[in-house]
Formats: sequence, structure tokens, C-alpha cells
Amino acid sequence: MSAVFTVSQRGALARSPLGEVANWPQSLRTSAQLVLNSPLPMLLLWGEQLTQIYNDSFAALAGNKHPGVFGQPMQRCWPEFREYSQPIIDAVLAGENRSYTDQYYVLPDQHLATELWLDLTFSPVFDEADKVAGILMIAVQTSRRRTAIKRTAQALRELNDTLEERVTERTQALAEANDQLQREMIERERIEDTLRHAQKMEAVGQLTGGIAHDFNNMLTGIIASLDLAKRYIAAGRSDEIGRFTDAAVASAQRAAALTHRLLAFSRRQALDRKPLDPNALVISLQELFSRTKGSHIDLKVELGKDIWAVNTDTGQLESALLNLIINACDAMPEGGTLVVKTANSYLDASHLSTLEAVKSGEYVLLEVCDNGSGMSPDILAKAFDPFFTTKPVGQGTGLGLSMIYGFARQSGGHVTISSEIDNGTCVRLYLPRYDSKTQA
Repeated sequence: MSAVFTVSQRGALARSPLGEVANWPQSLRTSAQLVLNSPLPMLLLWGEQLTQIYNDSFAALAGNKHPGVFGQPMQRCWPEFREYSQPIIDAVLAGENRSYTDQYYVLPDQHLATELWLDLTFSPVFDEADKVAGILMIAVQTSRRRTAIKRTAQALRELNDTLEERVTERTQALAEANDQLQREMIERERIEDTLRHAQKMEAVGQLTGGIAHDFNNMLTGIIASLDLAKRYIAAGRSDEIGRFTDAAVASAQRAAALTHRLLAFSRRQALDRKPLDPNALVISLQELFSRTKGSHIDLKVELGKDIWAVNTDTGQLESALLNLIINACDAMPEGGTLVVKTANSYLDASHLSTLEAVKSGEYVLLEVCDNGSGMSPDILAKAFDPFFTTKPVGQGTGLGLSMIYGFARQSGGHVTISSEIDNGTCVRLYLPRYDSKTQA
């Protein structure tokens, strides 16, 4: 479901850093939909410039700044709150949550300065790559609660002969205020859970949809071939059914290959681990690499000295390297340079950005780089997603990099990718050093 904006709001967003709504990523669409449908005042800040998207309830808090600030960078529109907001923004963009109760606020208005008290919650919003892409602010007016507390305090100062009666009345008022606060907290938690669930279901839907589509194509080939073979047998032409059985077997083998890739991605495949020399493996594959690349691409193999042994599945590692070679060649249709490199490396958990936690230690690096077309940041963020591919229909399953990612993690290693448009791509596969004493 797409977020519903007015014509003027769409125009403001089209002129903003976010651009046309139709071109938004799904994470931004889902977050905007949540904001627009919420009865609570909600503000979504998205992207590097923290472009503002908010609902009608928040528009009332914007006062005379609305609608001019809709679709505009936050810091440009609210300079009076820069000193207050910047530490909060830095913390939330780092993945932290922030909440503040009873914050004093004056409604922006040229004619009447209205004082309000607000409970504020700031939460990070993650994109498809599980990186913080925005900030969700929820504002809950607590002016009535604060007024009730003030009245209670005043009543306590004016206690007289009716002390017991007054205490009872004010206690009830405080209980009601506390109940209201509890309801507001539950509502905030419900909204945040809804957002997380929507993002999770989007990812699950993409995965299951890709699996169903690919298996349906393969089953169609098997069923159609067997049906034709059955008809030929019924017609007494059994000597002609060979090509149909071959087609059915080929489709079944493709289905088995897809299952194998899914097992690699889910880290459930059986690995035949053996100690091996990475340099010897690359040398044994060099002729295959040369045949695969074509004459328009130069191959450079740079092998490090005294490379440590690794303990992994030889066949899976060969498949991973060949997959990376093919991807690199596809990125250089007009020719270029392909570099395969090995090196010893020490990884520090704080110096490597991967999708999962990194264990510090000694690793062997196997790197495949090209100087081809490269990837944009949006495509790079989805590179390891299963069934995500930029190749034409029928030329790629979108499981190559996700399979390599699963194989690396199951082997106790890591994989990273860096890329720039027109400057090529580098994929780095890190496998832990084999220690014959502890891993025998």
C-alpha cells in the first residue's frame, strides 16, 4: 500500500531531496504510511538532510510553519531547536532510542503564543539494508496531565478540615492521569511493533515470492515434458520421448541447484571441511578463470606470500570464486581488468562493517575486483538480498551473492562488498586461518 498525500504535498516531496513518491524505497513507503494513518502527532525525518514528512495531527503542532515546512530539511525549518535536537539526532542515527517527558513547547503562531507540554519519543527507522535511514518522532500532549498535577499540588497547600476528602479526589485524578499515561505508552509500543512487523513481512514476502516464482518455472518444465512424453507413449511414439525426458531432468537439476543455493544462504548445507592452501586452489582454477572471462578482459592474479591454510569445503569455495568471476565479467561487457588476490589479514571487530558481528582474529582474504560498471548505493545495499538481481529475466536467480554470504558465515568467515558507479566492484571473502592444533 502506498502512502496517500495531497497534490500539494506530492509537489513538495517531488521538489525535496526524497524526489517522486513513486521512486521511494519500500521502507520509506511503509514508514510514511504509518505516519499518515496514525491518530497521534508523528514526524518522520528521512535521508541525509532529514526531510520532514508528518501527519495532520503533527501539522497542528507546526502552527503557522505548516504547510511550508512539509518536505523540507528539519534543521532549516526549526533553527530555534538546533541546540536541543542535534544531540538527539546524532544518538538516534547511531541506532539508539530517546524519550523525554513533559517537554515545554510554545506553538508557533504570530498572533497567539500557546503553551504546550509534550512527551516525545525518537526512534531509528531502518531501510532494506538494516541501516538507519530515518528518525520517527511521536509527540503526545500531556498538558492536561501536567495541569492536573499542578492543581493537586495547589490543593495540598490549601488543605483544611476537608483534607481527607480532597486527598481522595486528587488521588483519583492522579490515578486517571496515570491510566492515561499507561494507555499512551501502550499505543506507542503498538505503533513501533506495527512498523517492525511491516518491515519484516516485506522482507519475508520478497523471499517467498522469489522462491515460488523460480520453482514454478522449473515445475512447469517438468510437468510439461512428462505430459508430452505421456502423450507420445499413448500414440505409440515412445522412441521419440528422449528429448522430453531430457528436458524434465534438466528442469529437475535446476530445481536441485536452487535448493542447494537456498541451503547455502540459510547456512544449512553440509560442508565437507578440509584444510587447503588458498594459493594452490586459485592456481588450479586460473585456467578456468581465463576461459570464463573472454579475450576482452585482462586477468591478473596476485598471490600473497606464505598464505595461511583454511579449513573449508573446497567445492563450495571454488563455486564461490567462479560465481564472483562471472559477476565481474558481466560488469565489463566492453572489456576491462579482472584482479584475483590473496592475502593474510587480521580483522578487528571494530574496523569491519558487515551484516553480522565480526570475531576478531586471523583470516585469509580472497578478493575479486573489476573496473566495470559498478553499483549505485541503492543497489549495493541490496546486493546480498536473496532473489535480488539486476540481470534481465531468465539470466540470473539473484542467489549468487546471497549463497556466497551464507557459505562465508557457515565457514566462520565474513564477506564484504564495495562498489562505485563506473569505478568497479570489489568483493572480499574472509575465511578464518586454520590452526592444526585447535581445529584438528
